[in-house]
Order: sequence, then C-alpha cells, then structure tokens
Amino acid sequence: MPLLTKSRFKLAVECPTKIYFASHRAEYHNNLDDNDFLKSLADGGHQVGELAKYKYHPDPVSGAITVETLDQKDALAQTDRRLAESGRVVIAEAAVRHQGYFIRVDILIRDDVTKVVEVIEVKSKSLKQEDLKAGFKNAQGEYATSWRPYLVDIAFQTRVVELAMPGYRVVPKLVLVDSDYESSIDGLHQMFAIVRDAEKQKSVKVRRSSTASLSDIRAATEALHEVNLEGIVRDLVSRPLVSGQIPPEHNASFEQFMRWAEALQAEDRRYFARPGKACKSCQFSGSNGARRDGRKECWAHALEQGWVRTESGRLEADPLATELWGGGAGSKSVVGEAIANGAAFVRDIPLLGDLPDESDTSKDGFTPAHRRSLQVAMATDQRSRYRVHHDYLRIMDTWQWPLHMIDFETSAPALPFFKGMSPYEVIAFQFSYHRMDRDAEGRIHISHAGQFIDVNASSFPSYAFVRALKNYLMPNGQLVGTVFRYHHHENTVLRAIGSKLLAAQESAPSDAQALITFIDRITKSGSGKDARVGDKCMVDLHEIVRKGYYSKHAGGSISIKAMLPAILADAPEFAQKYRQPGVYGQGLPIPSLNFGPEGHVWLRADKGNDPYKTLPPVFGEGFEDLDDILFRFEQISDETAEQDGVAINQGGLAMMAYNYTQFAHLSENARHRIREALLKYCELDTLAMVMLVEGLLELRAKRQKMSF
Repeated sequence: MPLLTKSRFKLAVECPTKIYFASHRAEYHNNLDDNDFLKSLADGGHQVGELAKYKYHPDPVSGAITVETLDQKDALAQTDRRLAESGRVVIAEAAVRHQGYFIRVDILIRDDVTKVVEVIEVKSKSLKQEDLKAGFKNAQGEYATSWRPYLVDIAFQTRVVELAMPGYRVVPKLVLVDSDYESSIDGLHQMFAIVRDAEKQKSVKVRRSSTASLSDIRAATEALHEVNLEGIVRDLVSRPLVSGQIPPEHNASFEQFMRWAEALQAEDRRYFARPGKACKSCQFSGSNGARRDGRKECWAHALEQGWVRTESGRLEADPLATELWGGGAGSKSVVGEAIANGAAFVRDIPLLGDLPDESDTSKDGFTPAHRRSLQVAMATDQRSRYRVHHDYLRIMDTWQWPLHMIDFETSAPALPFFKGMSPYEVIAFQFSYHRMDRDAEGRIHISHAGQFIDVNASSFPSYAFVRALKNYLMPNGQLVGTVFRYHHHENTVLRAIGSKLLAAQESAPSDAQALITFIDRITKSGSGKDARVGDKCMVDLHEIVRKGYYSKHAGGSISIKAMLPAILADAPEFAQKYRQPGVYGQGLPIPSLNFGPEGHVWLRADKGNDPYKTLPPVFGEGFEDLDDILFRFEQISDETAEQDGVAINQGGLAMMAYNYTQFAHLSENARHRIREALLKYCELDTLAMVMLVEGLLELRAKRQKMSF
C-alpha cells in the first residue's frame, strides 16, 4: 500500500490533486522533479542538515547516527533497532510509520527516562529576530505564508510520531540558520562538501572535510538557532488548514485532512480541486516527451464541470487565466478574482481597466491596469502583436550617451564561504558590461566592453567586483553616459556591498571610500522623503519596458528572458544582423570578449531563434544530466519568479554553478570550464538589454516615419 509521506502531505496541502500526479511521476511532467545535487548547490540544505547533526551528537559520523538507506522497510528496521537501545538515542533520518503515514525525521531524539521524543526539522531558511518575536505570524495575526509550509510540515510529523509512539511527550523543534551569526573562519561551507553519489542511491552526498576538526564544526553550530514549536503545533492541529484548494468538507480539522489525504494516497484516487490562483505556480504543468500536462487535465475537468467557462478558448493553444499579469495589484489577486468569476482563459477575462489609446498623451506610461487590459485584448485580437507608449518613451531622448548595460551574478549561501560573512550575505562574483555608442551621424556602435568573474574557492570577490565595475564605467575618473540595470537586483547588491564596506573599518580596503562614493553615485536608497538618489543613478530598463512596451509574445511576464524573444519578433529589422555570421565576435563589427574571430550567430532556426539555446553547457562532459536540469531550473525561475510583478529572480543558473566552484575538491579543469561558460551566459544577459533598447528605438522610428 502506498504510504502518505511528509512530502506528499505537503503537496496535498498545496492542492490535493497533486498527490495523484506525484504518485504517477512516470506519467506526469513535474517542473520540480529535480536533481538533489543541484538543489543542494542552490539552497545549501544538505550542508545545514549535516551541520545540525553536530548540534545534537558529539560525533555523528563515528556514532553512525544516520539511517542512510532509502528503502522504507530497511529504514524502519534500522530505526527500530536503534530505538531499542536504552537511554538517550539520537537518530538522523529516522523512519517512523503509523498505519498509512510514513515520515523521515531529520533528527529524532528519544529519551526513555524522561519519556520525551524530540522531533527536529532542519531548514536552511534564515531566521530573523522579528519573525521569532512575531511567532511567525503576519500583521493580521495569521501564520505568514513564507513560514506556513514549514510549520504545517512539522505539525504533520509531530502527529505521526505521537500516534506511533504513545506514552511519550513529543516536542517539535525547528532548526534554522541564524542570520545574525558571523563566521569566524574562512571556508565554513568547505567542512561539508557536496559530492555526487558514486553508488547512485542518491544524487548527492555530503562529505565531511578530513581537515575540519570536531571542535571547529561544533563551534560552527552557533550558526543554527533552535525554536521550540510545541505551542504553535498545538495551535495548528486544533484548527482547519489554511488552503484555498482543500474542500471544506475534508478540512474541518487538521486530523480530518490528514485522514482524507491518507485515503487519497492509499486508494490511488484523483480528486480534482477547483482551479484558483495557486494553479499559477503548479509544478505539474507543461509536457516533456511522453509525460502529460497535469494542469491542463485539471482545467479540462473544470471546464466539463462548469467551474470555469470559455467562449472560444482552446487548451492546446490559448493562455490560461493564471497567465494574467498581476503586477501593481497590491494584495489583491487579480488572477484569483478572474478565476472565481469563471474565466478559463485570458481571453475570457473582461477588460480590467481602460484600454490605452494610441493618442494617449500621458507621460506616465502604461498603468498596471493598462498592461492587463492589453493582455486580455490581444488574446482575442489576432492582428495586434504589440503596443508602444510613444509619449512615455520620449524619456529615451533624455538619456546621455554612451549607454552602459550591466548585469550582475551573485550568490547568497546558507553557510558563509568567507570569514566575517553572515548566512545569506550576498557575494558578487561576476558582471558583464555592454556599451552602446552613437556617432555624429546617429549610427550606433555596440561592444562587449568589460566583464569580471572570480570563481576561486579562496577569495572574497565582492570588493574587487565593485572596483572593476568602477574602473570600466569611470576609466578617466568621470562617469559619462547613462548606466542601465534590469530590475532591482543590481541596485540591491551594490547597496549591500556599500554597507559592508562601511562596517568593515580596519579590514576595509584602502580605496573603500572611493568605492562607497561610486556606489552612492549610481544607486538609490530609501523611499519617500528619505530617498537618496545618486546623480548618476542607474536607469531601470525593466521599468522602461513595463511602462512603455507591451508584447503579446511575452504574455504575462516582463522578465528579460520573456522580453528578449518578444522584441526580436516585434522589431525584426534590427535583429537581422544577429542572424548573420561574421558580425559578433573578437575583431568583428560587434566585438566580444568571449567569442572568437570566427564569430557567433545568436539567432538560428535550428535553435528556435532563442539566443540562450546557442550557448555551451555549463558543467560539460560527464555532467550532461546536470546541464539538462540546470537549464530547466533557469527556465522555471524566469517563468515563476515574477510573482505578481514584485520581483524577478536573478541568475539561478550562474549561482548554482558558482556555488559548485567554491568546493576545493573541484579540479582546476572543471573550474575553468564552468568559468568560461558563465562568461558567455552573462555576456548574453547584457546583450539582451542592448537588443531591447535597439528594438524600442526601431519601434519608435516606425511611428515617426508613419507620422509624415
């Protein structure tokens, strides 16, 4: 009989239909059906979990406290043998079963003298004191959405252990990363290297460094903060779960939902939940080879039941209502409202604001309501492909040339890489810089003018990063022209580095003040009356696009990887040069720092005219499976990270690759190969910004020609 594990329970809380899709993983495409090795590089969860073992046992390796096997029966047998021991027993990855429930507890501590069992869940999430003081609740007194999944997870584990081990008091605890901790050593993360499992039982193993002393490791556990959740768990299990996808008749209490979810799993029964805003981020969407699209099956069922309606929408061709852009709507869910009103597809949604007119003389650009209305209108109008707000885009005439396009790649590791760093402190390890010049005749000249990368495992790169950027933008001590970023990431990173320079005092580099002054010039900080804007503050190209250009090809996204193919389709004339050989590369009309004199063709029919698909693999030979997953991760992050227009994910692909280079055991050949691939990826990111500006200039020029 298939058992309800904690991962399946968490899926059921998100949406009960997902239990069925997860149980039939060979049939249904899962965007998050990931490789643990890459996930570990991204979030450091395995490393934090390994460190936590030393918080509760003096030597967990010699003590062999971890149940390694993945087989459920073997894991249960090993756990039972250890629980048969007297006194205090510490078990990592302990297996516990009660009837149809099965869990693996990160760390289980059983004391048969006090009759207490501690259920410890370890997460690589950072803990802030304000979250702790608020009891993980928001201003409305409800458990914050960012914390609720973790709390529900440990509540489920607690109930299973209580049922399986009657007579014991079960104490649930959550172990998190303390964001206030400051590492006293370099290479804390090196104590626990992530390696691929040679036996292929798992895709990742954590190997303790042979040079790391037990005393150093135990000292490092100060980075972890333990939170007792007894009161919170009691509160959670005493009420219904908060989830719009769970039917009320099965959610009268936490226990009732547990039993219902167990029955769905045991009977291998699919329950179709009503569609809602949560469907926007469903991982069982899309298709891959023979695998099916679970989300489309849900919507087909919803159409049959009349839960949603359509006039002429087609599942195989039209965007679902979940694709509606939600930016600028605040706490209101425009997607949720549209679906609640019966809209199956974007084309079925009534206009959510006045449709902007070509003659609009407003200087403020498209409002969020305008963008949504354009998306709805163009879903039904096959003739319209894009709309440009020409009056707003007159702002482009105020830009001082040359134009400087910059893009950063960063990491924020759970376990600090360097001495003096705190968990999740940003590390800036790479940037790319494209420059656009305009001559006296108005001709534009493009060049890949600069770059920086440091993937050495022993050097803190952020200060050298800013110094190199300053030298490129101010070669003669003057900053001439306009600097561009795409969204907030670059501004946030520079402000963080500036704050670290200010706090460094004696350990600050000799040019710290010059670097801080440079950062202040090109960034902004604060808001409202307290806002401080540098005299050469970067222009946000994302904002220019959001207010000045809508493309049907980009749908409900303004991520740069959505806007790039859109502008290439809407302004095809400028794009022609990127289809030609002998144009882009070293010594060619558009010089490059990473592509040789043989040149690189960015737009190729055999690559679907997607510039990113022309790039080489990151991990390369022997790691082809990782490259496939890595590219999929990058695509998913771009499609889902812009949640209601609030933020855009920055560099998931580069961050995972960089984190891999920070292990000393990596060969120099592999490190060099990754470095060369990352240089080309980041180069394309700033070239994409160039292409956006070129395309907008072309669309504006078309309008000006039509006016004569």
